Amino acid sequence: MIDSLILNCPLLEELDVRECFSLDYIKVFGPDLRLKILTVVSGVSSIEISAPNLQSFHYCGDLFFGHSFMNISSLDDVLFNSISYEFTEPEHDYVQILTDLAHVKVLTVCDGPLLYITLRDEDKQYTWGLPITFPNVQELQLLLTSICDDTLSYVYGFFRNCFFPSLEKLFIQVPAIEMIEMDEHYNTQRMVVEEPSNCIFDNLKSIKITGFKGHRNEMRLVKFLLEKAIVLEALILIVKKDSTVYSEFTQILPLPSLHDQLVSLPKASSDARIVLCEQSDDDNKLVPTHTEVYSPVDLDDYQTAISSIQMTNVTANSM
Repeated sequence: MIDSLILNCPLLEELDVRECFSLDYIKVFGPDLRLKILTVVSGVSSIEISAPNLQSFHYCGDLFFGHSFMNISSLDDVLFNSISYEFTEPEHDYVQILTDLAHVKVLTVCDGPLLYITLRDEDKQYTWGLPITFPNVQELQLLLTSICDDTLSYVYGFFRNCFFPSLEKLFIQVPAIEMIEMDEHYNTQRMVVEEPSNCIFDNLKSIKITGFKGHRNEMRLVKFLLEKAIVLEALILIVKKDSTVYSEFTQILPLPSLHDQLVSLPKASSDARIVLCEQSDDDNKLVPTHTEVYSPVDLDDYQTAISSIQMTNVTANSM
């Protein structure tokens, strides 16, 4: 039906496919296609795109069998989100996917590609394709399902292997509710997370982190960004009102005290101002292009569910 729709609607400019669970593949192909916006939510097994006029591609799901991107020179913005679809290590080649899409100007990815690229970098037999340079990306958004040690290492691994020379805006979304970190609670040794020494953000002017709580790893990430963004103008940290943290190792400070800690951090740009506020006080002057990320579940609910599963597993193992 979709093949027929594309073939017989030569004036079609926008196609939005959602929750078509029996759809195995999508093929968008043709030199005369006028299609400009393609959104696919709830996943297909494979996707082929050859559309010279396509400007926006948003995908939420898990590509089991692969992809093919050809003749997409007009593509400007891309969103890839596999949250709630991948509970294990991703098997598909995010290095190839991101390489095919490296020319875009706006990019949003979840932590699946970050995990894949970090593991690929650590396995020295499979580092081909790395690093990846995104010469035109001016806006990058990262959707994180946690801010534990592992996730922080994936963020660092991503920036160690992916270069954004034109990046001006960085958005990071973390869960506003962070459940207790199992590694910290049941082990005395914390994971050593090594920062990428080869990373400098030459043109990064604005950073916005939503769901900020002042956790140890959030502070480490903020410190890293402040030290690497040499022309930064603004770091905006949005705290969800009445957010709760279930961790005996982390205590939420009052906003003024937390702000004092933040402004005392070393920074590469002397002009960088730090704004810390609740979500209701955000003036929304700085918002990502991709405000809808198509997650089938709320990120906070997802993190709560995953943490509950982890807690159950740890309790069972300790009995």
